[in-house]
Formats: sequence, structure tokens, C-alpha cells
Amino acid sequence: MINVIGINPCRKLSRRAFEIIESSDLIISGERNSHIINKKIDFYIKDLKSTVEFIDKNINKNICIIASGDPLFFGIGASLSSRYKMNILTETSSIAIAMSRINEDYHDAVFISLHGRSINGLAQRIEKNRKIIILTDDENNPSRIAKYLMEFNLNYEMYVFENLCYDNEKIYKLNPEEASKMSFSRLNIVYLKSNKDNYIYPDDDDLYKINSNITKSEIRDITLRLLNIKDNDVFWDIGAGSGFISISASKAAPGSLIYSIEKNKNALRNIYLNSRRFHSDINIIDGEAPYCLDDLPDPDAVFIGGSSGLIDDIIEYSYKRLRPGGRLVLNIATLNSLARAVNKMEKLFSNFSFEEVSVFKSSRILSTFRFEPVNPVFILHGEKDA
Repeated sequence: MINVIGINPCRKLSRRAFEIIESSDLIISGERNSHIINKKIDFYIKDLKSTVEFIDKNINKNICIIASGDPLFFGIGASLSSRYKMNILTETSSIAIAMSRINEDYHDAVFISLHGRSINGLAQRIEKNRKIIILTDDENNPSRIAKYLMEFNLNYEMYVFENLCYDNEKIYKLNPEEASKMSFSRLNIVYLKSNKDNYIYPDDDDLYKINSNITKSEIRDITLRLLNIKDNDVFWDIGAGSGFISISASKAAPGSLIYSIEKNKNALRNIYLNSRRFHSDINIIDGEAPYCLDDLPDPDAVFIGGSSGLIDDIIEYSYKRLRPGGRLVLNIATLNSLARAVNKMEKLFSNFSFEEVSVFKSSRILSTFRFEPVNPVFILHGEKDA
């Protein structure tokens, strides 16, 4: 039998929790919680893999796992519940204690765990939310989070809760600049609060760019629909230019992993500036496709906006790396490139089509209007067989 017991230093063990611990053959715990129960620990939790291995070796014994607060909320219980049949006894979470300290309702808050996870992509995940509660670790500590908020121009008030329920408990209310200069106890929770949304969508006129030759909004909308990028997808934006497509993709799918690939040094700088300005934490790759793509994870979607004469090679390489069901979309403005791309994609994709998109913009002339054409664009799209 496996029992998972949530404990909280603010509260005494319940009678039921005490009885389960006393009757256990083996006790598993993290180092911090071991001091609370004052019992011999048979295995200290370091990582999920070694914990699972220990449990499997002793699966016929009566095992008790000591966890913090609610074991099913970003805890060991959630990680093990799909593997084992367990009895779980929950306790008040540290988050509930923290919010009660400042009399803050949090039913509408977003919960994010950076414990053992990368901070990459946090900007686009939180920018639409006014309340965010973050579980931290040694690397993603309050100071690191504060510097990240400043880098991506995200305006939040920060609460840092240190050592909740211990004698050295402290609560700080700070702005990111103040928090970025401080050191904090390892045991902490961060709460971000803003009185307004931080969300901002890029406009053509607001972008840092080399010239006006960027993907126009009407073409961009069609392109993004065909790419159909979803959370957890890997997306390659090849020949990223100003980064407009990458940034737009991060808004559409904040949980996606985006690689913005560009070889032009000025364009790379613009991508960096635009991504920070518009709260878009994307991976910027300095290199020429397809030669710089080997170390990237296989994509679910690829957009080719620029190829520097290597259109055939880039299409073929992208197709080979695309995951089953993956989408490849190209924007092409010249007939020579169109002929080469159609020829290559028709050979590779059984599900392939393309269209020409023309846009006309209104322009005032005297007391009336006329239409002025924008250069037509050919949009090619193929889907790899599942």
C-alpha cells in the first residue's frame, strides 16, 4: 500500500496522518519535511526517476510518502498518481497560507511551477493575466524572475513569501527592480499582481525592422491559420526577418516552443528588440538554414519566409524533420522561386496546395477613395502524412 501524506508546518499532524506514518514499513520524504515529522527516513526524494525505482523495489511493502501541502498540486502525488494506486491525505497548501497572509482572493489567479522547469516562454504565458502565483526553485528564484520581468517589459507588483510558517517567515512587497537586487531564502513563493493587462499585440508600424518588406497583416493571418500552431508544438520560423511571424505565433500558442532563424545581423537585433518589446520569449537562432537546424528539436510546423536561394534544400530538409502531421507553409513573392517551390513540394507532400493572395488598400484621393494594390504573395502549404 502506498500512502501520500501532505503536511504543513503551520498545522499539527492529524490523527489519521500520524497513524499512517506510524504503521508504515518505509518512509519517503524530502529533506525539509523530514524535520517536521521527526522520523527515520528510508529514502530521500531527489528526483522522480530514483523515487520511482525505490518504490518499485519495495512495492509489496507499506510505503508512506511525505509531501508538502496538497500533494496533487504540482506535487509528488500528481507525478505518481498515474503510476500507482495510492491513498492521498491532503493538507492546506503553502499557496493558501500565502494568500491568507495578505488577505488576497486568488480564485482567478494563474498557477505556474518553475520548480525544475525552464523559465523560457514565461512572458507570453502570463502577459494576459493580472494575478500569477509562481512556485520557484534555486535557479528560478525571485531575483531571477524579477530580472526576467524587466527584460520583457512586464509590469507587475511582486510579493515574495519566505519560509512560511517558520520562525523566520518574511513577506516582501516589491517592484521588479527592487527584487532583482535582493537575495531570498530557498523556501519561497512569488505572487505577481497587476492592475491592468500586460498583453500587447505587434502592429506593423511599431516593429523594429530593416525596411517595409515584412509579412503584411492579411498575409500573416492566413499564414498562421495554415500553420495551426498549438501549445506544446515546436515551430521553426526560417528567414524570420523582423520576427513578426514568430511573435504572432507566440501570442496564438503561448505554450509552444518557437525558434526564430535568421542570418542577417541587423535583422537578428530587430528580432531581439521586438521580442522584448512585445513580451515574446522566443529562441533566436543566428545562422543560415538549413545548415543551422540540426540541433533543433523536430518541428510540428515550419514557416519559410526567406531562403536566400536555398529554397529547394530548405524545403527538403524541413520535410525530413517534420513530425507526422506537421505543416510546412511558405510565402513567396517571385515567379522563379514559386516554380522551384511548387516542383519540390509536389514531390514531397501528398497533401499540398497553394494560392495567390492579393490585397488592395484604400487610399484617399481628393474627396473620395481609391484602391492601391499590395504586391501579391503566393502561399504554399503542405501537411506531412501522419
